[in-house]
Amino acid sequence: MPPKINRWPNITLRYYQHKKFGGLYHQPTKEITVYWASNPTLMDIVNIVIHEYQHFLDIRNGKHDEEYARELQRVGYHNNPFEIRARNASSQWGKTCFDELRRKGIICD
Repeated sequence: MPPKINRWPNITLRYYQHKKFGGLYHQPTKEITVYWASNPTLMDIVNIVIHEYQHFLDIRNGKHDEEYARELQRVGYHNNPFEIRARNASSQWGKTCFDELRRKGIICD
């Protein structure tokens, strides 16, 4: 757990497919929702959890939530710095995390 963060986010699994998202982070409740059917592989699930966890780290309060919304309006989803950081985190850590979960027997393929 990073410094100054004293609780993990809640994670909710929804077993249906979302029309637009593989996962979401909701700042007021500190909840990550993963849409299982929107993520066809276990690696996709790992990557989406890392992506949303990065949002949990970056969007800590209403001020950050407003900043995210302003950037979304200004540059769009793909170029939003919050989304770029989240994509980079999942790219950097996805395979390592997946391999560690496999090594521990948590996931099998």
